[in-house]
Amino acid sequence: KKNVTFLRNVPLHGPHSDPRVENLIRQARELAASSFEYDVLVDITKKSKRKLTLLATEDLSILCGFLVVRHAAQAISVADLAVPLQLRGLGFGKLIMEDLIKTAKKQGDICDICLSSLS
Repeated sequence: KKNVTFLRNVPLHGPHSDPRVENLIRQARELAASSFEYDVLVDITKKSKRKLTLLATEDLSILCGFLVVRHAAQAISVADLAVPLQLRGLGFGKLIMEDLIKTAKKQGDICDICLSSLS
């Protein structure tokens, strides 16, 4: 867990300055499809106000998880959170949520972090 890095507000459509990011997005799409039965990343658009955060190994070769959030007035809503099956139980989901809370506190104008599950 110490050799991981966060990539926040990742744009889905390139070109990306680092080709490894495109590979991470591909891994995230595959994870989304297997976790949620469809590619939840298609919901990330400027109009939807959803943002993508990736957690990856420092060398950007392996996706350790992703988070999709929607920003609203004074709140952040967690839309989707996924960790690859082989990495579950190692604390990556917790690490992602702790980072979200820390980032929200830094923004200063966030009062609530909402989480809902439809499954």
